[in-house]
Amino acid sequence: ISICSRLKNSSKLPIWIKPNAGLPEFINGKTVYRSTPGQFVQHIPGMIKAGADFIGGCCGTSPEFIREMVKILK
Repeated sequence: ISICSRLKNSSKLPIWIKPNAGLPEFINGKTVYRSTPGQFVQHIPGMIKAGADFIGGCCGTSPEFIREMVKILK
């Protein structure tokens, strides 16, 4: 959220935030993201308040994460 705020304060361009599903962990040779869609969306209101114009999902997210985000945004 602080990165979003700093970007918004530094630019007049739209801010696009695509967070990961938490911090990656390397387990048994694989990269794993442990955040659930419910945990992920708890940060969405803060990103909007910090100035995000577009929000998506990056590493570790899936369509389920985006569906939960849509519920929060409605």
